Amino acid sequence: MKIQDVKNNTPFDIENKSERDSVLTAKHVKPARFMTTRASVFMGLTILSLSFAIACDNNYITSLLMLLICTAFYSVSIRFIRFSKPILNSIFFLICPLICWGVYFADINLLQYIPEKMREIFYMSPVFPLCFIPMAAGLAALSVITPDGKDERERPSFWNEVMMPALFASLAASFGSVLAGIPERRTVFAATLMSVLFLIGFSALITVITKAPMFFTSKRLTEYWDIPVADVSELRRFFFARLEYIVSLFVTAAILYLVYMFLGAMMAPYMMPIAILSAVILGTAMVAVSRPGDVNSIFGTKFFLFELITGSAFVCVPFAKCVEAEPSIPIIGLFLFFACAGDFFVSGLISVIRRRQIFVEKNKYTDGLPFMMIMLSLLIMAAEAMFPLF
Repeated sequence: MKIQDVKNNTPFDIENKSERDSVLTAKHVKPARFMTTRASVFMGLTILSLSFAIACDNNYITSLLMLLICTAFYSVSIRFIRFSKPILNSIFFLICPLICWGVYFADINLLQYIPEKMREIFYMSPVFPLCFIPMAAGLAALSVITPDGKDERERPSFWNEVMMPALFASLAASFGSVLAGIPERRTVFAATLMSVLFLIGFSALITVITKAPMFFTSKRLTEYWDIPVADVSELRRFFFARLEYIVSLFVTAAILYLVYMFLGAMMAPYMMPIAILSAVILGTAMVAVSRPGDVNSIFGTKFFLFELITGSAFVCVPFAKCVEAEPSIPIIGLFLFFACAGDFFVSGLISVIRRRQIFVEKNKYTDGLPFMMIMLSLLIMAAEAMFPLF
């Protein structure tokens, strides 16, 4: 009888003990939440546009109004368009910037009907629509970039890929521009950097509150499976693509200069669509004649139209301001130089920076898009340090 009173002394007691020990005690881990690649690219470029626009006009209302109108128009119209041939995607790079120009053109025509005391709130300078070219490229990216993990073409989600990135971009850019405006001179570098810090802090805050990790980037931007092999052919592709970019940008600048010489300052409001049309036509022709290896490589012309419409907007600045000051050859050459040099460094950085990060320990909140935005803000700082001299 004593033997039966002793616990864990029979095979049945051992079985019960094993059942008790096998109970799972680990907490359920919620999966991390990422944005899609095209949504994160749109958000990053929108932050950049808002930072430029607020630094240019110091007008938060007009900047946010431009963002709201452009995203709303895109959501109900262009978002549903799909092309069977990839070469036709260049139309998005033409239409999306023209949306921003359309809002600006409507503003300068309707401004006379607004009470004089309120005109300052809705006034847009000639350079204002050019600041939104990066955002327009982001809208085009929503329609051009293939959904993550899917081969079929799927239209962008209204909330997850259009409105939510636009909302976070407006919050981040407003926060960054307010902090950047505390010193005497607001800089785009400081506004962009503060905006990224806002995204990092907000991501950490949401993660703590919801117990589910949330990151303002896509998984694809944090991985390395799509990095091309580093060889001489990729380096050759890179320099040849930069040469095509320089040729296209010089032709665009020449067309703008001829329009100004023949028609004068009256064409200032129309310089932006002329520059975009010229850049998109030339860029599409360059991509069409390129080899498939060049078009599919990040060292080649994969992002060629993104680069070209951004560069054309930069070159268009002195022509858009020709009412205030006549664009001279040295000034045009200066803007061309910075547009070409900036593209060389930015495209080169994007091409190699992820390769350098493979063996580097990274913070999960700064990986992907936030890291790229921080590196881009440093390049903007270098450009802003040079331009006050001229």
